[in-house]
Amino acid sequence: GMTREQCMETCFGRQMKLAGLEDGGQCMCGNSIDKAVPSTNCTHVCPGDSSQLCGGWMAINVLTFNCHY
Repeated sequence: GMTREQCMETCFGRQMKLAGLEDGGQCMCGNSIDKAVPSTNCTHVCPGDSSQLCGGWMAINVLTFNCHY
């Protein structure tokens, strides 16, 4: 089951700057956002962690991350 951490790790491994979760577990990676607006539709729980939200229908939780060594 997908979690926010798993999606971020996947995107980091692909050398992308952003991770996004849509529709309860669909993970997407990218380096920029064309247009972002606040949404109240990010209501689907993550299959791998029911305490986290993983987007919604036509709504993406966008996550950024930094790596420190």
